[in-house]
Amino acid sequence: MLLKLKICYKSTKNTNKHSYNNNGDIMRVFYIFKINKYFSYVYQNKAYKMYKLLEEIYYSKDCDLKLITGYFKQIVDNFNQEEINRYLYKNLSSTKDYYKKSNIHIICDNYEYTKLVVNKDSIKIKTNQSNPSIFNYLYNYDNNIFICDFNNKTYFWLKKDCQTV
Repeated sequence: MLLKLKICYKSTKNTNKHSYNNNGDIMRVFYIFKINKYFSYVYQNKAYKMYKLLEEIYYSKDCDLKLITGYFKQIVDNFNQEEINRYLYKNLSSTKDYYKKSNIHIICDNYEYTKLVVNKDSIKIKTNQSNPSIFNYLYNYDNNIFICDFNNKTYFWLKKDCQTV
């Protein structure tokens, strides 16, 4: 769950917000949310406001957990883990640099390292790219995908052309 990941991250003693791969490249962390139809309609042209809603949830304190969880469930629809894992595998398995284990999908070639973890309420991507190739597949999966990189304060609705990242 996103909230558990956030709490674990905030409790680490490392004050550096960035992680690095073996080559010293900065690894970006994107959280992908499937926004419900109502919020998607209302905030489609208000990406900043959608980001602020999700950011408030991401940085919430433990004492607010019950309240924030309800708030989060109103905004975000759950992913069907089995369905999206099957979808990603079907579309990526022909790629020679693709690996899958359970809910984890990895693309690793000379230019890109992307690790995608499918959770019920979000997808977490850790990558060395600003525009990982996996975004193209997610666009075709659902129209109401919103992506946040809370460390770099980057956010956007996933569109056909992902070059706004």
